[in-house]
Amino acid sequence: KYPSDTAVAAFFKQAEARIAQLPGVRSVGAISYLPLTGERSVTGFDIEGRPAWKPGEGPGGDMRAVTPGYFAAMGIPIREGRGFTDTDDIGSEKVGIVSQTFAKSLFPNESPINHYLLYEWDKPQRVRIVGVAGDVHHDGAAKETYMEIYRPHTQFAYGSMAVVVRAEGDPSRIAIPMRKAVREIDANIPLASVMPMTELVTR
Repeated sequence: KYPSDTAVAAFFKQAEARIAQLPGVRSVGAISYLPLTGERSVTGFDIEGRPAWKPGEGPGGDMRAVTPGYFAAMGIPIREGRGFTDTDDIGSEKVGIVSQTFAKSLFPNESPINHYLLYEWDKPQRVRIVGVAGDVHHDGAAKETYMEIYRPHTQFAYGSMAVVVRAEGDPSRIAIPMRKAVREIDANIPLASVMPMTELVTR
């Protein structure tokens, strides 16, 4: 039903816009693999201007597609550079945000901003680093952080996304309005589950 990346991205933009208008919602965003779920997608990469790593010897980047509001909704700070905006769309320059662990590991004595990542994802990708995001312990507080690469969802479209909402008061009270908001866009697309982040952390 959504045959192109543009159509997929447009659906999530509409869903976020409707959810953002619900009473008590402070911010809303989405991500391809939510922290603490155990889901991830890793790819090798090179850094433009540096010697390429031999196959199997280079680092792996934990790839996650996010919408512009994700970092604010999750309370993840942008430590350097900028976050994503609506202008980072499919027709603009390919951009990415890396984690602090990524920046400290591969750019210990310089800023990663405006360096380019090179990797294969269906086809060769050349992605300019525009920001550094705070680290996230995706496997729990006792586990080490990953070298993460975030891409804007409009440029790195996933058909299944976890929508994150920061709301005032009891978060369970917005579950029904959220479902209604999504059904108003497309009655055939359900929300798979709704839970507070505290429940996910407890699990």
